[in-house]
Amino acid sequence: MGNKKGGSSRMVIFGLLLILIGGFLFLDFLQARKGGDSLLPWPSLIDYGAISRKIYFSTGEALAGMGISNKNLILQYPEEKKEGKREWIHFTSQIRVPATRSLQEYRDDIKKAVEKVGGRILSSRTFESKKTQSLMMTIGIKTIATYSLTLEQPKKQLLKP
Repeated sequence: MGNKKGGSSRMVIFGLLLILIGGFLFLDFLQARKGGDSLLPWPSLIDYGAISRKIYFSTGEALAGMGISNKNLILQYPEEKKEGKREWIHFTSQIRVPATRSLQEYRDDIKKAVEKVGGRILSSRTFESKKTQSLMMTIGIKTIATYSLTLEQPKKQLLKP
C-alpha cells in the first residue's frame, strides 16, 4: 500500500508541475502576442512591415479615388523602424489637396481605407496658417505609428461684396 500512496503523490506533483509550466508558457505567449518582450522566441503573430505597407498603399488608393495624384505630393519618405522584435516601415507624406472637399471628408475616407487593412488613425489634428489649413494624421497598428500623413489645402477665399 505504501507504493500506491507514494505513486499518487508523485502524480499530483507531476500534474501541478505541468500546470505551472503550461501557465508560464501561456502567459509568455500572451505577452508576445501583445508585442511585448517574451522569454521564448515565439514567431511574430503580426507582420508589422506588411501591414504598414498595406496602410500606405490603401491610403494612396483612397487619395487617388479622390483625384489626388503624385503631382500633389510635397514631401514623401520611408524610414525603417524597429522596437523589440517588431520591424516596420514608417512612411511620412505631405500632400497638397484641393479645397473642393473639407479636410474632415478626406479624413473619413482615409479612415475607412485604413481600417479595411487592419490599421487605424491613432491621432489627428488640424491647424491653420494665413494661406492654408492642414490636417495631420498619425496612422498605425495598435499603438505603433506607421504613417504620418499631412494634407494641406488652401483656405477658401471669402467673397467680399
